[in-house]
Amino acid sequence: TVNIGGVSQPVDQGFTSEKRSKTWKNVTVAEIEAEIASRYGLAAVYDAKKIKVKAKTQSKQTDSEFLAAVAKDYGLALKVYSEKLVLFDRNEYMTRAPVAAIDKSQMLTCSPQVELTGTYTGARVAYTDPTTEKTVSYTYGREGRLLKVNKTCDSPAEAQLMARSALFAANHGD
Repeated sequence: TVNIGGVSQPVDQGFTSEKRSKTWKNVTVAEIEAEIASRYGLAAVYDAKKIKVKAKTQSKQTDSEFLAAVAKDYGLALKVYSEKLVLFDRNEYMTRAPVAAIDKSQMLTCSPQVELTGTYTGARVAYTDPTTEKTVSYTYGREGRLLKVNKTCDSPAEAQLMARSALFAANHGD
């Protein structure tokens, strides 16, 4: 596997420089993305299941920082490409067939690095159920090397999504 990273962003505006504070209530991730995209004249492209957000606070963060954090929390990937702000379900895209294959003979010499630090077999989210006021624990994956996730959740479905997303991000170097 070869990982290539890069950053694409609108450079002539405050997407990565202007800090904002706002509380987003009873919205979807797609609605957050659409509002932020419109500020910069970008088209919003959302390719994931509908994710409802009870409340998220953007506190002295750039729109780029905030949207990247929201995307990471819910297992989405964020990219800016061709005047579009794109959010997509990273896990779903990982199951798709590759668009191209590169033969080993086409590669430069590489030195592989194997590292177990920062890899996990599962993730656990503990949160307080807003209706019962009891602490609820949700584990995604299996016991062994568990990642403990400290996130605010309002439902078991959100806890599952947060645990899965945190596990994926930790195991893939995000």
